[in-house]
Amino acid sequence: MVLWKHGGGRPNDESESILVNELSALNQLHHHHLAIDSATSSTRSASSTTGATDDNNAIRPTMGRIRIPSLNSRLARYSTSWLFVSGFFLLVLILFSNYDNNNHHHQEASLPAQMHSYDGQKVSIPSTAASLTGSTTEDGIALQVMRIGSSDYHHQHRNNNDYGHGYNIEYEGKSKRKGTNSIADLFKNTECMKDEEYSSHTVKKIFELPLAGLFKDTKGEKKFEASSIVKVGDNFYAVCDNSWALSKIDASLTPFSSGNVLIGDPNREEEDSGYEAIFHFNKTFYVIRESVEHITETVIFVEGKKHHHGHDKHEKHGKHEHHNEKKNANETIIGGEVVNATNVTNVPNETRSVIDGAKNETTNDTSQASGDNQKIVTNSSFHAIIEELIIDDDESDYKIAEQCSTEFEFEGDSKGFEGAFGMPGSDGQFYIIGLCEGNFCSETRKFDAGNGQMIMMKKTITGSNCIWETVKMIPIPKSAYFRDYSDIEVRPNGKVAITSQEDSQLWVGQLLGVAKGIIDPNVIAFDEQKFDLYDFPKSYGCQTVYCNIEGITFISDEMIMAVSDKMKKHGKQPYWCLEKDQSVHAFILP
Repeated sequence: MVLWKHGGGRPNDESESILVNELSALNQLHHHHLAIDSATSSTRSASSTTGATDDNNAIRPTMGRIRIPSLNSRLARYSTSWLFVSGFFLLVLILFSNYDNNNHHHQEASLPAQMHSYDGQKVSIPSTAASLTGSTTEDGIALQVMRIGSSDYHHQHRNNNDYGHGYNIEYEGKSKRKGTNSIADLFKNTECMKDEEYSSHTVKKIFELPLAGLFKDTKGEKKFEASSIVKVGDNFYAVCDNSWALSKIDASLTPFSSGNVLIGDPNREEEDSGYEAIFHFNKTFYVIRESVEHITETVIFVEGKKHHHGHDKHEKHGKHEHHNEKKNANETIIGGEVVNATNVTNVPNETRSVIDGAKNETTNDTSQASGDNQKIVTNSSFHAIIEELIIDDDESDYKIAEQCSTEFEFEGDSKGFEGAFGMPGSDGQFYIIGLCEGNFCSETRKFDAGNGQMIMMKKTITGSNCIWETVKMIPIPKSAYFRDYSDIEVRPNGKVAITSQEDSQLWVGQLLGVAKGIIDPNVIAFDEQKFDLYDFPKSYGCQTVYCNIEGITFISDEMIMAVSDKMKKHGKQPYWCLEKDQSVHAFILP
């Protein structure tokens, strides 16, 4: 007998027909056995009243009214009883299945799917419901879709590819057998499922591992807020903005390997390093502190004082300038006094300069800078600091060869240089090109997408002072339409990669004026027509999971290595950003 096996849906018409036919056949068989049994009983009853003779004409004793049922008769009764009991339970099961489906259908409208966007806000996604009957429902979301497609279930089970387990959901497509439902149907209304070219513009993950799992000795560090990475020979070197150590990573990327080491003291200074960029040239690592407050005390000399009658000493000499007017471009009005303000770097007398809280004093002749005609004004500005580091032979520590500030000034300490590269110029000068994190190199206009800037600099040394002087600004093409810019890497052939943390994207293009690792400072610019824009992989629900890509370097022209910063706290980023943060990732370009 063929019975329908419950698999999450109702039996079709064919299985119902088979069941009815078999029930009918069993019923006929039952009546046939009853007829035979009735005839046998009649014969035996007659024999019991009249007696029976055998071949020897002997009289057999009568059996009375006691009748022993035949074996076939008993089996027929048991089969019939089992059939009706199982049929009853089958009927109850079918009715329950219908009720359950109808109940799920009524619940669909009251159970909207909630997906989380990158910024953590809940966004309703009109998913396709896969009902238990094997059909799809466009106007609601079934319970199993809520369980599989919801952001909570999805991100708790992101590594479990068997989303169809328990739901009779089968994959379908070319070269695959058709099923009642496709996993694609569950998410077909998401942006990624609508994107037929998803694989052609999304980099593919090759390998990734949390940075903490690479080092045999973490030197007490638990946080690895990675911000930039560079490939030098067969090794990679990364910096973290919370640590003063350099992270050396062996190309094998072996966990807890002695080949992966932290170089230098992570706590070299009390504050965080603010390291946001690293590159290498001529056995020297150039590491850039994003933007540091520079506090400068300026000596100013008073040339005249305001009189209560509205005239100053200039007026006594026949000059009629108003006391609120400047005498020349170097003069200013402070407290009603006409003063000559000169920056400390140009004052031949006593000068004091405080940079980043560290006070440096240079004392000269103070005879002209004493008395009532002297004032000191404190100014604050924000500049990046470029450190030149040389690693010791045993790779346990590094030495600071030089520290120089940049001439370029930022608006604050949070949106400075986020990436950089350096190359010798065709004129013999060494150039550093810094990538501004914010659009327009600004904090107030940082999210005005598509207005990225790079600053080209060269080092100028005056006496014991050094500064990275601004040469020119290089605009980034509008095709890199990013809300922020997190790192840059340039190959010797001019192939360039720029990442965005906010947009979780990678822009690959071409720099003109770069050949064989040499820059032509008069030509360098982006090729506006030659570029590719890539996404970092999304989750199954099309959510951004590579939320904090901050560093990028080329492994080859077709492969890249990236590092991720720590996820933002206090609800600034959704919880699933934690999985990929503080990690190293390898990708291959489409």
